[in-house]
Amino acid sequence: EYFPDPVVFAIFNDVAILKTDPLNVPIMPIGISQPVVVGGPLMVIGYGLDENQELGVLKAGISSVETVTENHVIGPPFDGSNVNPCNGDSGGPAVQDFTTAEGFSYSAIVGVVSTGTVSGCTDGD
Repeated sequence: EYFPDPVVFAIFNDVAILKTDPLNVPIMPIGISQPVVVGGPLMVIGYGLDENQELGVLKAGISSVETVTENHVIGPPFDGSNVNPCNGDSGGPAVQDFTTAEGFSYSAIVGVVSTGTVSGCTDGD
């Protein structure tokens, strides 16, 4: 069931949890102990379409956090200098780096990639 949000033109409830057998990969924490930094860098990661319209290659890109609402971490519209998630990237992590008061740095998942602002995927998206 989807619930449109007229403020950010987004759809809610497009996330699922999949339980797997243990995987041999590092675990990344979920960022719940620190607020998301508006204006700070945001890495989006996914296996979506590339500039050749092919799926399945893991790619990551850096954007920034433009707005944080109760339900969304929003990056700026794609303008060629940041990244634009493409079809198939949905469900991937959105990651931000943090530093504790003691000086310990870590990366944490702050959101789930949902949509981009430009349709069609070209080099640089």
